[in-house]
Amino acid sequence: MKIKKVLLPLSALLLLASCSSPADPNNKDPEPEREKETYNELDDMEKTQYSAGGVIENKLESFEKYKNTESHIKVKNENEFLDAIHKAKNTYTTVLNNDGTLTQTVNEASNVHIIEIENDLDLGYNKIKDYAIQKEYSFVKNWAEGFGDTSFDFYSYDPLVESGIGQIEISRLKDVLIFSKNGSKIIHGGFKINSCNNVAIRNLKFDEIWQWEDSKSDSPTKTIGDYDVWGWAYFKIGFSDNIWIDHCEFGKSYDGQIDVSNPTYNTPSTYSSAPLNGSGFENVHISFCNFNAGSDDSNGYIYKMMSEIEADYQLWKSNPDGYQETTDTCRYYRNLREIGASFEDILYGAAIPQKKGFLLGDTGNSAGGQLLTEDITFKAGKTYYKVGSYEPSNGRAKKGGALVAGTDYQVGDVIADRKYTVYNVYLGKDVEISDYFEIITPGPDYYNNLNLKVSFNSCIFKNIEDRLPNLRGGIAYFYNSIIDASQYHEYEKKTSLQNCKSLIGSKASNGKYKLALVSQAGISVIGGSIYADTVIYKGYNELMKNNNIIFEGQYADLDNSGYKLVNVVYSKDSLLLKGSTGSTNPFSAVCKTNHLSPNYFSFHNDQEQLPFTITQANNELTTADGLDMYFIAYPAGTREGINYYLVKY
Repeated sequence: MKIKKVLLPLSALLLLASCSSPADPNNKDPEPEREKETYNELDDMEKTQYSAGGVIENKLESFEKYKNTESHIKVKNENEFLDAIHKAKNTYTTVLNNDGTLTQTVNEASNVHIIEIENDLDLGYNKIKDYAIQKEYSFVKNWAEGFGDTSFDFYSYDPLVESGIGQIEISRLKDVLIFSKNGSKIIHGGFKINSCNNVAIRNLKFDEIWQWEDSKSDSPTKTIGDYDVWGWAYFKIGFSDNIWIDHCEFGKSYDGQIDVSNPTYNTPSTYSSAPLNGSGFENVHISFCNFNAGSDDSNGYIYKMMSEIEADYQLWKSNPDGYQETTDTCRYYRNLREIGASFEDILYGAAIPQKKGFLLGDTGNSAGGQLLTEDITFKAGKTYYKVGSYEPSNGRAKKGGALVAGTDYQVGDVIADRKYTVYNVYLGKDVEISDYFEIITPGPDYYNNLNLKVSFNSCIFKNIEDRLPNLRGGIAYFYNSIIDASQYHEYEKKTSLQNCKSLIGSKASNGKYKLALVSQAGISVIGGSIYADTVIYKGYNELMKNNNIIFEGQYADLDNSGYKLVNVVYSKDSLLLKGSTGSTNPFSAVCKTNHLSPNYFSFHNDQEQLPFTITQANNELTTADGLDMYFIAYPAGTREGINYYLVKY
């Protein structure tokens, strides 16, 4: 067992330095200290800026050898950052061999291995588009196309319209550290990480990719309150191996905070997306991060945004007949206030909480049905459709692409464009769906998702309503963390907001107003397994559930999903539960049982055991009971070396 020594964070060292005793007037000021040029000259804390500190021992390469070499790029502004991302990309070709292995040929290898961000960056698309267009950087995307247009019936916050939202695609990087010594903040932008291997994101803050969802219309084109119009997340990760995000801080985002998908890249349909020298399967590791939801700081953008919306409501309230509709009109907010919610209710119950946390995995199914017992003739003059998706719970099938009418099909015939057999057909209004559609078959994503491996170590999650995580196969590990929605819970349960939840839909003429007030932590579906060890959960109505049953008939067992809780504490109001799942389950009262059970838990590897070992740097923390006091005593920014878990592969 290897033990690392405890290190003070850089912020603590700076604080200690600023509190030194008064200078002796007889002593001259010391000569300015020169910058240390080589890694060997750095002190221990500075060295941890360039390595993972042992958290992924034997897996993630330390970047110490690149310190102050030509491989180390320091960026001071957005343009320099885009240049660095461009320079860090490798070019190579990948061939899938008959035995399933990959052969890769490097055309041009990048020499960039450290990108150090020295200042805050605004990656709003409108801020960076001119330079990106000039340099022909196709990896810079406009992530808010149409946002703020006058024809757009959604509310658009003026500062976000001005900045825009950008998405930076980081692809084909290998052995690269993107970090900041001073904890620089990145706003108005998210990242898409594809085809990368051994990439670390360290000591950065991410914020301001959220806005209140509302409309000037009582018949909006999209459902208000679902937050499904934009896909804004800080990271969307796919086709990558060994992505490490540590010592970062995340504010509220419109969609999820970090999403992971496409975990397999050694198949005929995915090999071209393989990272350089990847193992074939994706691993994502997140540690020592704070996921904060929103802030109620009166100088922060969320409070200012909501205050402007409240002021507009008060303007309408004071003179409804004389009120002039504008693009800033928020009818959904107005209806919430009129039903009985206060500004404080909406701020703390709907605006500040993070609606979605982490979506891990792809859909996992393809359309299917029960074999027909007789042939079908597609009648001319009628429209028939392939099945896009099917919901067994309500017997509805959503149509996909149109089929050619006037064609006779026999049982077992194949519709060539998508390889759908005849029984995968929605026959419009002429045939009841239930006559032909009773099951869904597992698609390629189902089997690929079983390779998902995402770990969270020593993280704090505050006021996240849902998706901790939403796991669609594979396994998610949580260690030494606090998942706390207690502040949100105090507002979510209030009568005023519960009334809004019940009544708000009726205030839109097309029913497209929604206030979900979701309160659920772990979601494990389609064969996924959640492992939580030494974790505190606070304020959730549901601890574990499976809310996406899609397979039936002969494939029904594929929906079975599991969880394993070790040394866990759960609390909500007066309810307190402690312990571990085993022969009994102390958490059964707050865990759903539909296709979900500790008995279905799997590590999804041949050994059926953890793929790594975990040790502690000291013995201060041994139970989840002590975990809460530990985080109170050592708040974010001062806890790196206090209770250092080492993850060793």
